[in-house]
Amino acid sequence: MKPTIEKKEEIKKNDSKKPAKKQVTVKLKVNIWTIVFGILLVLFFLPPLMSMLGFSGVQTKIDLSEALNDMRTEKIEKVVIENDNLVLKYKDG
Repeated sequence: MKPTIEKKEEIKKNDSKKPAKKQVTVKLKVNIWTIVFGILLVLFFLPPLMSMLGFSGVQTKIDLSEALNDMRTEKIEKVVIENDNLVLKYKDG
């Protein structure tokens, strides 16, 4: 039993010679201003990020014949031309 105790002591001595690990601690005080600042950051960066990822509003492509039929039946409130696209705004939303 005595040799095992000595080995444990040697291991402990060798462990103490290793350099201490560096630790980084971040302390954040949570108050109303940090919460408001965080919400403003989210509101500022979220829309451009979502548009880059393709999460834009509800947009569907329909055939031109279907769009013309919707115009004839007066389902469309407004037509806007953007580049090569026709943007149709329906009366029901």
